[in-house]
Amino acid sequence: EVAERYIKKIKKDIELSIGYENELYVAVILSIINGGLVSKTLINKILQSNNAYSREFSNSKIFEDILKDDGNYVLCSGGISLEITKFVFHPEKSLDILIRIITACQRTPHDKFLTKLCEQCLRFFYLEKVLPADNFKNNVRIFYETVRNIGNMGGHPLFWLQFAIAMFNQKEFFKSKIYLDTASKSAKNIEFNPFQIDNFRARLLLASDASIGIDPWLRFSDAREILFKQVNKKNDEYIYRSASAINSFVNYYADGFEYIKLVEIGKFIKTILNKATEATGDIQFESRHSLKRLSEAYQVIEVKLNKIQQCNEQ
Repeated sequence: EVAERYIKKIKKDIELSIGYENELYVAVILSIINGGLVSKTLINKILQSNNAYSREFSNSKIFEDILKDDGNYVLCSGGISLEITKFVFHPEKSLDILIRIITACQRTPHDKFLTKLCEQCLRFFYLEKVLPADNFKNNVRIFYETVRNIGNMGGHPLFWLQFAIAMFNQKEFFKSKIYLDTASKSAKNIEFNPFQIDNFRARLLLASDASIGIDPWLRFSDAREILFKQVNKKNDEYIYRSASAINSFVNYYADGFEYIKLVEIGKFIKTILNKATEATGDIQFESRHSLKRLSEAYQVIEVKLNKIQQCNEQ
């Protein structure tokens, strides 16, 4: 009840500050994506206006419960920002503002701060935070389809990687693979570390279904090759997260594999789990849920192998 009254109050404040709705959306969204204080100069740059420095803006109702004025900056706390984007903001308006942020960043492509901000805005992780639940899937598609035609975004491997991740989360596995292949090709044309692309490819191969159009055993073999290479170079929680997708792979496909293939899957899981024992305490903690899923998958394989052995001994 208290939360409902608070949200109603915020909605009323926005209605009474209708002339500064764009500034509010930019400030709140950037406080989530970039964190902390949001520059009034940046707000003006994105919206191509001078409203952020006006006295009327600082005196508007949105500064009672949502924003705080800090001279050249505005502040919106992270907790409030997430509540507002999910329960107050209009989906299409949030989508429009996100696209305007990308457009503004691309107007000055050599600015390091704006380049980093642009890359942050591309990440599906942040889209989940700043786009309301209503019409979310469709708005995600619209976002990426629109952004690909802004500046050099269509040639940026990070763009295609994030588009692939978005399609993966919508269980569009074949499209995810196509976009990931485009990310790999784009990465070869610029100086871009392929670790994220390869790591996500392993996750996609293990977590997808038949719609991806690749034989399950080939998917496992390719994912194993990627993850073995990565774990021998870098002990990272992302490796364990991607490897943990073997859990769903085992539950879905293990009954159709013969003994020798189950042995190979078991060896893979055991190797990854052994590598985890060499990781730092922080990585082990961050990876605890992934490692639990890996252990569960290993137990399933062990049970299946034991059953086959028992049948052969009878």
